[in-house]
Amino acid sequence: MRVAKVNSQQAVVTDAKLMYKFSPEVLYSNGRFSVVGQYFWNRITRDAGLNAFTGSGAYVTLRGLIKGRNYSYTKTDGGIATPDPGNMELCLQYNYTSLSDASAGIYGGYLNDWALCYNFYPNKYMIWRVRASWTKVTNRSGFEDNHATILETRFQV
Repeated sequence: MRVAKVNSQQAVVTDAKLMYKFSPEVLYSNGRFSVVGQYFWNRITRDAGLNAFTGSGAYVTLRGLIKGRNYSYTKTDGGIATPDPGNMELCLQYNYTSLSDASAGIYGGYLNDWALCYNFYPNKYMIWRVRASWTKVTNRSGFEDNHATILETRFQV
C-alpha cells in the first residue's frame, strides 16, 4: 500500500496578532451507551490591516457495549474508563473541521469524516480496533476536492 504524505488540511495564518479559543465538551454515559462530543472555535486577529481568521470544528462519538457491563467514569483521566477485559464495543464517529475562511483569504479546507469502529479489550493493557472511515476534504487552496475510504486495524498495547 502506498501512503501519500500530504496533509489533508493546512492553513497558514500570516501576521497573527492574538488568538481566542472556545472549546466546550460534553460527556454522557448511561449503562452500556455513551456519547462524547466537543466543539472547537478559534479566531486569530491579524496585523497589517488583514481580516481575522476564524476556524472551527466539532466531533461526536456514540459508543455502545455489545458485550460487557456498563461504562464507568474515571477521575484520573476525566472521562470514560477503559472497558473491562473481554468487553466489545461499537462506535459511530463524525468529525468536521473548517480551516477555510473566505473573508481572511485563507483556504485550508473543510474536512468531513465518518467512521464505524469495533473495539475489543483482551485485557486491561490491550485494545484491538477495526475502523472503517470515509473522509472528504473540500475548499483547500491548491488542491482539488478529494475523498478517501479507509479500512484499518491496530493492536494497541
